[in-house]
Amino acid sequence: MFKLNYRNKRAVSGSIGILVVVTLLLTVLSIFSFLKENSNINKEMLVSDSVDLAYFEKIQLDYILEDIFNKAAAGFNVAQGKEVFINQFKSEMADYKLVNGDYGLRGLKGVEGQLVESNVEVSEDSLVLNLELEVQGHYVSEEDLVIVNYNYKKRLEKVFK
Repeated sequence: MFKLNYRNKRAVSGSIGILVVVTLLLTVLSIFSFLKENSNINKEMLVSDSVDLAYFEKIQLDYILEDIFNKAAAGFNVAQGKEVFINQFKSEMADYKLVNGDYGLRGLKGVEGQLVESNVEVSEDSLVLNLELEVQGHYVSEEDLVIVNYNYKKRLEKVFK
């Protein structure tokens, strides 16, 4: 009535063995592939240094501009007009020029072109100079160049009363 089926045990163990060998081979190849790709990707970039350099240049530029503005506005009278203040500001900026005619800070070069009457506000009780400034930080390696640009508006103001 009931017939027992006997399977060939050697055929089953052979297919399991092939499955195990192929799985191990695939695992080993995947590990080597990941390790090879990981060695090509491992790179460190110091972008924070570029940001720090830009921020440090901004602090220096702000300090120098405040100093120039205060010196130029020290002897200024409202009746003299905008042009006199601009000339005083330019003469104070000339103290920061190097022997070759460039400025020690790159940001000062951009200020020179913005010294126009439309950026100066003179009223009976205050003097205001509005500037748009740009500072940069650089990170250079053998393969990469990272440049951080920081643009901002600076308002220099002196109240007379």
